[in-house]
Amino acid sequence: MNSIQFSAGQIVTLTGLALITAGALLLMTPWAIAPGKSLRILDALFTATSAVCLTGLIVTDTATEFTLFGQLVILGLIQIGGLG
Repeated sequence: MNSIQFSAGQIVTLTGLALITAGALLLMTPWAIAPGKSLRILDALFTATSAVCLTGLIVTDTATEFTLFGQLVILGLIQIGGLG
């Protein structure tokens, strides 16, 4: 039986990509976006990537564009990204 074996670098890269994708998808949900606001997929991807990679760059104002759920998603991405 053939099994796929990943190197440590591949595991870290794939985990980071999975976190960024999941974070962007969560930020696109109606529960994460403040009422009356909209978020482009590129902005969600940038925000999630910036949170996971701990750069702290934003293209939208986190306090006004996101609900408490959205802010907690960003905080969780920062915390998980900090472990790496």
